[in-house]
Amino acid sequence: MVNRLNMEGSPYLRMHANNPVDWYPWGDEAFNSAKALDRPIFLSIGYSSCHWCHRMNEDCFMDADVACLMNNAFINVKVDREERPDLDSYFMKASFLMTGTGGWPLTIIMTHDCKPFFAATYIPKNNTQGIMGMMELIPIIQNLWKARRKELLDYGNALVNAVQGTAPAEPAKDCFKRLMFELSSSYDSNYGGFGISPKFPNYSAIMLLLNRGRKDMVSKTLHEMMHGGIFDQLEYGFHRYSTDQYWWIPHFEKMLYDQSLSIICYTDAYRATGNEEFARCVDLLYKYMCNRLLSDKGGFYSSEDADSEGREGRYYTIMEPEKILPPDLMEYAKRNMLIPFGDGYIVKGGNETVAGQKCLELLKKSRAGRARPKIDSKILADWNSLAAASLAFAGSALDRDELVNTAKGVFEFMEKNMFVEGRLKHCFIEGKAKIDAMLEDYALMIWGSLELYEATFEIHYLEMAINLLALVNKDFKNENGPYYKNKGGLVPRIIDTEDLVLPSGNSIMLYNLLRLYLITGDNLIKAQFDDLERSINPYACKQPSAHAFYYLIKKINESNPKIIVLVGQLNKAIKWMRAFRQMYVPDSVAVFRDAENPCIDSISRLTSIYVAKNSECTAYVCGSSYCSSPINSEEELISYFNSASGKSP
Repeated sequence: MVNRLNMEGSPYLRMHANNPVDWYPWGDEAFNSAKALDRPIFLSIGYSSCHWCHRMNEDCFMDADVACLMNNAFINVKVDREERPDLDSYFMKASFLMTGTGGWPLTIIMTHDCKPFFAATYIPKNNTQGIMGMMELIPIIQNLWKARRKELLDYGNALVNAVQGTAPAEPAKDCFKRLMFELSSSYDSNYGGFGISPKFPNYSAIMLLLNRGRKDMVSKTLHEMMHGGIFDQLEYGFHRYSTDQYWWIPHFEKMLYDQSLSIICYTDAYRATGNEEFARCVDLLYKYMCNRLLSDKGGFYSSEDADSEGREGRYYTIMEPEKILPPDLMEYAKRNMLIPFGDGYIVKGGNETVAGQKCLELLKKSRAGRARPKIDSKILADWNSLAAASLAFAGSALDRDELVNTAKGVFEFMEKNMFVEGRLKHCFIEGKAKIDAMLEDYALMIWGSLELYEATFEIHYLEMAINLLALVNKDFKNENGPYYKNKGGLVPRIIDTEDLVLPSGNSIMLYNLLRLYLITGDNLIKAQFDDLERSINPYACKQPSAHAFYYLIKKINESNPKIIVLVGQLNKAIKWMRAFRQMYVPDSVAVFRDAENPCIDSISRLTSIYVAKNSECTAYVCGSSYCSSPINSEEELISYFNSASGKSP
């Protein structure tokens, strides 16, 4: 039996194509059928590398009895949350309003006009440990739909209004202080990170704390993450989160965005502390990304599954290590690197000794015969843009040409394949670009463009950022608040400002507008920055801990950011910037004026008056009301910033 999902490109949707459930993809056909048959819609949102999504598929959607009830009671719709983050965001908000929680798989039951009245995450087949099962739930929903429909519709209408919401009231005072208190009070001084368990890497908080001088908290967190089981010690890459306090036992899927945000955090930490292990982690993350996620077309795939051989974490679990390691190494491994997990072990880090390296080599070799977790082959515009931004940034800061070149390849792929009639698409799969891009796609592509510009000084990337900004203003501008996330359609337009796993599209746009203003000197862009900062502020003050990236950009702006204008030869300017970028100076941007072809003058109001004082390169550092005298060497440039920060040259 094959249902309508058989024609979809998403690996997650195709995973359900052989279910006895009569699935529809999201679209008019499903909603028209629900209206014609007078049935509610059963919406299930998940993603291919999600363990509990696999579990609900096995327990319910592959079960004939459950499928029979679903097919008689509902029109059933499957959504890949990575294909449609706008739908995921909208219905996740509804879930939190209804239940106080959310997650994947996300289960929503709603009317044919997208008014939810029930939400849950994983649901078993039968009642289990206080959780109502599908076999019991579906008849109850059917009876409510027949006997108490008006109550369901009234509830759905109220919920839709709540999801759309209105701007919060005028913000309270000391919001930033509240955020810093919340981060400090939730910080785990023993193992790093925030909270107890499960423990997610909070990348936005890490960037903010580093900016605020909390190297101790950041270094502890990044060190413990790198040496825990959340980091794959054999083939590298971070798993999505740790199920325990110690970063030991991961939830095993590996996401592209986790690798990218980790690269940014570890690069910044290296710049701030000089700790070489952080630079080494960047190299290992890049190696994982290229080995497992980089397609032959130049874009990165989205994720690697948690499950293999029908079991969560099977690929990463060391079984019978005594058959892999000789006795002396086995003793070392038990003492230093093996963490019990199920009927096997997870490998933790901190094994730089000769014995530890031998153990890692043998354990890695033993993996070779296992079935690898599946790759989700979607290429997503937002996550690829973030990957390019991270690699361009790290490549420049660590002087790694290969990272910058990979970032350029990602953008070349996206430019060739992910624009249709001048508009960006969100997803590329099976040779086709599909689904209109959302705010995060454009915002992250602007971020990537700006990182590539500063890493290469190729003006094409700066022009791209400016053109993308025009599209954002045309398609997502909200005259009464922050940018909209989506263009609208079956679900209303929504506003997202929370910096959760990823910074929000609005916070990223705030960063983009600040950098573009500093580079171009365009006061219209500065006005946009000011308006967006003010419009996000009430949302941020209501939930400070959910807006760490917003506050990071706010603090960068308040620090009187510096513009470095380099004039002269391109190769020399790049060499200077790579030396400079090893310093931690987050409140700076750079712009290059080619002495022989000063085309930057048509974009930037700052550059035309500056000339090279010698035949190679000259730098000028400008703030809000001053510019330095000419700087004639990279050593002098570094000394200038060391002096400004109070460090010895």
